[in-house]
Amino acid sequence: MDLESLHQTGELAAKLKTQLSSRVKLGVSLLSIAEWIEQAADKHGFGMAFPVNISINSTAAHFTPAPADTAVFEKGQLVKIDFGFHKNGWPVDNAVTIDLGKNTELVKASEQALDAALDTIVKSKSKTTMSQIGSSIESVIKSAGFSPITNLTGHQMGQWNLHSGFSIQNYDTGNKNMLGEGLFAIEPFATNGVGKVKNGKNSSIYRLLSEKPQRLPQMKSLLKEVSKFKTFPFASRWVSQTRYLQMLVRHGVLHNYPELVEAAGGLVSQAEDTILVTEQDAIILTRR
Repeated sequence: MDLESLHQTGELAAKLKTQLSSRVKLGVSLLSIAEWIEQAADKHGFGMAFPVNISINSTAAHFTPAPADTAVFEKGQLVKIDFGFHKNGWPVDNAVTIDLGKNTELVKASEQALDAALDTIVKSKSKTTMSQIGSSIESVIKSAGFSPITNLTGHQMGQWNLHSGFSIQNYDTGNKNMLGEGLFAIEPFATNGVGKVKNGKNSSIYRLLSEKPQRLPQMKSLLKEVSKFKTFPFASRWVSQTRYLQMLVRHGVLHNYPELVEAAGGLVSQAEDTILVTEQDAIILTRR
């Protein structure tokens, strides 16, 4: 594991996350925020572990601005910004919710649930059980009068792999297996809805599945272009031949991520940090 790279990317992620509340304002474009984060990664010599997700209100995940997107932040919106960097393929992942309306308690619920889960891991380190993590998240969110989203999870991460190993549930499943050592994203989602998400429309986020040879020159060119992202997801605005993306999806070369929306249309808040766990220590990489 490349500890130096993880500390470097985590430090930048934490720095930008603290600045987002002063940048996400009414009338500011979603695209400008995504590009600001992506340009910061490039400036520091880091790659994006996935496109900047800017999910609003009942959308929980998998929205990123399309090329030339003109949407702006509006009064009353609940904005979740989820982003991650990598160096040498080692990813960090973090998220914050910014309230442009009157949803303070919902935002606090996911933030405090994250704090509780991280405190639990810091205390018990690699011997923390899945049940302890899920219980700490669920109890905080429910005590605030909301529901955890049960079909969205935290996750183990590895080199060039955002979702390696196992998932970390945001409720108590009774799983007594220990967390063990490794790199983990802890990400509670809280909602005033029913606590589940469903697939929405297709997003502008894709991932390479196979480098199956293509006949059309344009398809060959696009495949070469997306192969540089390796196993990490990418945004349609990062490539030039966008008109052929869906064709590569149909050919089984690319996967398109559907937007994930709360099943009953409830508002969703999210908080997330990356934590590195060893037998002796637990280090939250994406906090300053």
